[in-house]
Amino acid sequence: MGAPFKDITGQKFGHLTVVSRAPPSARGETRWNCVCSGGGPRCKGQTVVSSRDLVSGKTKGCGCLPRTSVPPPSPGDMFGRWRLVRQEETIRGARRWLCVCSCPSTTEKIIKQAELRRGKSTSCGCYHREQSSAKASALHEHNAFLSRLRNEARAHGVAIDF
Repeated sequence: MGAPFKDITGQKFGHLTVVSRAPPSARGETRWNCVCSGGGPRCKGQTVVSSRDLVSGKTKGCGCLPRTSVPPPSPGDMFGRWRLVRQEETIRGARRWLCVCSCPSTTEKIIKQAELRRGKSTSCGCYHREQSSAKASALHEHNAFLSRLRNEARAHGVAIDF
């Protein structure tokens, strides 16, 4: 039995007006038949959209609206721990930036803009090293705890095997 849904018939979301409930998606999501008022040459007039996409603002039209562009990055912008210093030469259509890591090593590296935006490169490797070190430290503490527990059990004549 699915969760109760809120009837949003008649409500407007961007260029879409909800006209009726549609069959649920394969995952059981509530979906709605909508009429688009975008009116552009690519306007299909109607579409089916999930409640989540309507309410979040992810879907505002039937596909007829131009995509809103993300403003271009500029020097000083941060991507993870990388700070953009200056744009470098574009190679085969790929914009590249000279970046400096905000960690104490202040490593510099030229990175493709697409990798920065997608989160494929977020630091010089310092973040990964910090996380690995924290995991190793936690594992060491856990193993020390188990060792103490074993020793106390032996002292009381109890055998414990983990």
